[in-house]
Amino acid sequence: MMYLILLTGVTLLCLGAPCLAQVRSFPPGVLRTECRARLFWIWVDKTYIGSSPWQLEALNDTGFADVMQTNRAAQCGYTITRDVYSNVEIRISFLGCWVKNKNDNQFDVKLQFRVNQGGRIGLFPVSMSCTPSETWDVREIVCEENYMEVSVTRIIPTVILNILSLSGTVGGISQRWQVWFNNSLGAIPAKEAISRGYGVNATVTRVLLRAPYNTPESQVVEVGNFHLDVVPSNMLYSQTLLRIIVDTTIACPRDPPVFTASALSWLSPVVLSPLISGEVTDKTFAMGINGIIQNSTLIEEYKYILNHNFTTVDVTIPFGAPGGFVESDILNNSYVTTYSIHLILQRNWLGINEDDSTTHTSYKPVVAPMIVQMAVFLDHTSKENRYFNVSLGNFYSDVNLKSFIIHKLPLTLDRLPLRQMTTMTSINPNNTYVFYLTVPFSDPLVDQRYLGGLKRRYRLYVTYVLTLVTKNKDFTYTDVVECVIEDVVPPIINSYCAGDRLIIDLTRGNMDYYWLPYLRELPLTNALITSQNITVRNSEAALYIEVPYTSVGLVYEVVKLAGSLVRLDFTLRNNQTLETEISHSFNCPLPTRTLLCLANGTMIVVVDSSVTKPVFNAQKAHLRDPNCTPQEATNERALFNFAAYTCGTTRRFDGDYLVYENEVTFDRQVLLPGQPIISRDSSYRLTVRCRYPIRDTLWLGGQYKSGAIEQRLAVTQAKVLRRRARTHVAELKIAKDENFTAFYQNGDFPVSVQPTDVLYFQADVQTPEPITALKDCWATTFPGQDGITRWDLIVDGCDAETETFSTEVQTSPDWSSRFKVKIHDAPTSQLFIHCKVLICDATSQGQSCPKTCNQTELLMDKSAAPLSTEVVSAGPIQIRAHHNGVVYQNVAEKTPSWTWMLSLGLAVISALTVGAIFLTVRLFTK
Repeated sequence: MMYLILLTGVTLLCLGAPCLAQVRSFPPGVLRTECRARLFWIWVDKTYIGSSPWQLEALNDTGFADVMQTNRAAQCGYTITRDVYSNVEIRISFLGCWVKNKNDNQFDVKLQFRVNQGGRIGLFPVSMSCTPSETWDVREIVCEENYMEVSVTRIIPTVILNILSLSGTVGGISQRWQVWFNNSLGAIPAKEAISRGYGVNATVTRVLLRAPYNTPESQVVEVGNFHLDVVPSNMLYSQTLLRIIVDTTIACPRDPPVFTASALSWLSPVVLSPLISGEVTDKTFAMGINGIIQNSTLIEEYKYILNHNFTTVDVTIPFGAPGGFVESDILNNSYVTTYSIHLILQRNWLGINEDDSTTHTSYKPVVAPMIVQMAVFLDHTSKENRYFNVSLGNFYSDVNLKSFIIHKLPLTLDRLPLRQMTTMTSINPNNTYVFYLTVPFSDPLVDQRYLGGLKRRYRLYVTYVLTLVTKNKDFTYTDVVECVIEDVVPPIINSYCAGDRLIIDLTRGNMDYYWLPYLRELPLTNALITSQNITVRNSEAALYIEVPYTSVGLVYEVVKLAGSLVRLDFTLRNNQTLETEISHSFNCPLPTRTLLCLANGTMIVVVDSSVTKPVFNAQKAHLRDPNCTPQEATNERALFNFAAYTCGTTRRFDGDYLVYENEVTFDRQVLLPGQPIISRDSSYRLTVRCRYPIRDTLWLGGQYKSGAIEQRLAVTQAKVLRRRARTHVAELKIAKDENFTAFYQNGDFPVSVQPTDVLYFQADVQTPEPITALKDCWATTFPGQDGITRWDLIVDGCDAETETFSTEVQTSPDWSSRFKVKIHDAPTSQLFIHCKVLICDATSQGQSCPKTCNQTELLMDKSAAPLSTEVVSAGPIQIRAHHNGVVYQNVAEKTPSWTWMLSLGLAVISALTVGAIFLTVRLFTK
């Protein structure tokens, strides 16, 4: 038991003793020491100690270690801090604890750093010896970070020097010394003041008082608009026949610096009135950085400011000035900096007596608040050089240029010369950096827009990608510059008619290479050229286009028997915005053809009785619906102009085509019944047929018969091409259920529904990145999107509800747009659904097409316009008659069975009679 107690005691003893520590030396370059003014200065490199726990210990002659921590360090004149680069910095007053003083002319100190490095204790001893570079002033006051100190020269007879000469520890001061704090305490012994946390000492020539900040005896005194920390005190020495009183009042400025956007200002009063009992003369001021007083040449060179007037001393330092340290960071894609600097302000003044001189030194470490450095983007573009020249600054040396993004295309620095772009870096007088970029107007990444007349606007969208080297963080800055120049050579458009073709002959300028040719609303693509038999010859100097009269995109302004007037609308549109830059329209007269099937669902038919044998009166011809008579007619010719879903037109499906068919009929007139059947009119029937492909194409055809003569019209072909985005293909699908788990395929059309069913629609894009938003949706009875009769389903993104239909726009978990349509009162037996869809980019900074009613036009700003707008269609949808197999009968009066049998027999007899009469008339006609 005694053995365990002994072992435990030895262990506890060694924990606090050097027996467990190893004495080591700092590696070369880690430790720096220097004597400055009245201070020992010590630096230890931050990378060596790192985050290891450590403490500073002062050693006396016997090797006793006094740990210098917060309160003890302030009492003893030790300041443990960090310099602007975060290295350990220690400042020790020459009059501090455990400093060996040789007649106030030489000062020696022994220290050791106790460092815990991974559980191993290292002792790093440091010894310094300093001699003051200047003689002591009568009164010297130091305002350090953690304490205030005053030392005053004492004039004492030689006979008592041995009594008053005290060195060594603070606790060794003679009890004849007392401290009077000018308050209710009265005079207290020096040792009692030491117990209160003060440093009190008397050396061979000086009396010392050191006070931590915010002691109970301290006061805050206002001097004008400023505040001072003041400890009013005197030190008294009493002995028989001898009494010495030394004024040891201390006053230190306490107001924090004032920060502006570009500098910090440390302001304090010119006269520290608690320290002055009378008038002062010869006031001088000096400023220093990091413990070194600066001369006027350096102050001017570094753009420091040291000014004073009757009331205020102003020390102003521009942010980033030499002597300070700028620490940078990236927050929310912004470049932010924190500027830190250690300032010194030294005052010297004389009292009324020449030997009443005071040196007052204040140390002020300043760390400015974090500042967002607003990048300075400047446009130096010269129109004459036809180059964009832009710059971005002003950054400190820890920022490097990494790359660019120009009009959404990333460009590394090594790729710039390949595009005749250049970059360079320049340094401002304040040591900040500016990054320049030049881009030729002719580069395809430069946006060009025709402004009318001879003006063209060049616009550069540029993003700087920069990196913070010290922390390996990237950030960006985006801006736009533009330049307007009168350098446009517009194209020259000539147009003329040649037979059955309309011709555009365009002489190129210098802008139309960036424009797309359109025939009305259709882009002149290879698919349109091939399908419509359009002739195109394209060269660097000219564009030649021949458009047949049957092509889509033509407008039949006048359709008469004498001839038709056809208009071609030709436009050149911006290849990015699709806005019309130049438009040109012209008309050509053409003979009216036998059959025309227009893309909007209009059928135009001309019948000519002069080619039949015998002839008939064309004025009396009609369509299947006898009420549909000619729009214009003579005895020999008749013109019919009607919508394909009217006048008794029938519809049927033939593979992927929807066929509309009607007949032009001339009925022979017969005499009254009972009289001989005599007629001068021949029998005539002309079958006209238009074939519309369900998707994309429209086939036209016609056929007529006249007696024994049959003539087939030439079948012509015209394609109606849906305008599509260049990189996305949209489609409108019909779902089989409300969960959108299955959709109708091509072979399922026409889709057959009941008059009160609910239909479910989904607009898709065949690439995963973009998303869609519904702009408008409507229903027609014809595949054409611009049918004469239409019913609105969605208007400007909002649900539409009428007596016929009601619509509900639904949200989708993916990129699709969905809506459902409830049929209330079906207006027709066949429907086609069309939607205008906005296609937007889901990858643009988290922004997308809105899906809120009335906001489909409010996408974002100029950088967030839709990638494209498409019109998509689905159908046909056939609506069945609502009988459900139920036979309706009058319950109150049931009809006998013999009644309907008699009616059926009479109907059969009547049909046979009519057939016989019809056959007889035909025989006589022939």
